[in-house]
Amino acid sequence: MGTITALLVSDSSAGYASLRERLGGEPDLQVVGEASEGPTALDLARLLKPDVILIQGAVGWTFLRQLHQENGFSAMVMLASKARQGEARHAFQAGGSAYCRRDISAAMLMQALRQALRGHYVLDDQVFDKEGLLAHLALRRSAKPALDRQLSRREMDILQSLTQGLSNKEIARMLGISQQTVKNHMTSLLSKFGAVDRTQLAVLALRRGVVRLQDLQPYRSRS
Repeated sequence: MGTITALLVSDSSAGYASLRERLGGEPDLQVVGEASEGPTALDLARLLKPDVILIQGAVGWTFLRQLHQENGFSAMVMLASKARQGEARHAFQAGGSAYCRRDISAAMLMQALRQALRGHYVLDDQVFDKEGLLAHLALRRSAKPALDRQLSRREMDILQSLTQGLSNKEIARMLGISQQTVKNHMTSLLSKFGAVDRTQLAVLALRRGVVRLQDLQPYRSRS
């Protein structure tokens, strides 16, 4: 395989700089253009016809689908801050060839590019054909136990209160328990969901359907 030409698409100038620095020492890769999401990226892809389109940062699925539809000859490789199952599925459905963590090493990224150019699909450090990828995604989705079945009644109460935007103090008052008990349950919930903070925990609970918006009741302070 000769020199690989690449178009960089990022949501920030820092994203371009990071990719350029990481890939600058790769002799068989040439960056031929840089653009942010939108018409400029589409125009450059049409003009330059890169072997690979490297996408980093938050871009929309509609844009990715359009990029793929107009440039099906290019392998689309997406770099995410965290490898999330749901986002990976959307990325491949939009036409992606690879979905990897943003902190992947240059050597591993080059391997992913080469595999993508051979018509394979890459998810982190695993390589699949199309049937294998679909089977893998389906298996991971079905094998993961429903989170609501892993939660105690008290944890569900706290989670529902959290998604209403209540503080630990308000949750403790509403449920008639101590703030320390709320903190203990919150620590357990963060671990079970793999969340880094309260905000992400609330978002994940709603996104995964553990808490539904229609089930939430307005909070009324007792004060």
